[in-house]
Amino acid sequence: MDTEEMLEAINREWDINEGFFGQFGDGFFDPIACARAIQLLETLDLGNSATLDRRLVAGIWHLPLFLHEREGTVEQVMGKLPKDAILATNRITAIVTKLMGQPAS
Repeated sequence: MDTEEMLEAINREWDINEGFFGQFGDGFFDPIACARAIQLLETLDLGNSATLDRRLVAGIWHLPLFLHEREGTVEQVMGKLPKDAILATNRITAIVTKLMGQPAS
């Protein structure tokens, strides 16, 4: 998948009606959309390049923070925070960390 295809796929997940991130941001947890988003992130290959397209970085780097922040919204809208939503946040955080790396300590 090239950069443009990756961008298109990530942007689809931000769609409010069908995308996992868009729905989660509005307080809804859809396990099918979640599985699709996780599969997408797991298939991304950013290579070993020292530089990445900033649009791609923008679409990925803040996902863990966004999901953690929106867990409260999901809890309010759905009445409780599904255990699978917590697991998904943790899994996506791990995937993003693997993709983007961590700062050197």
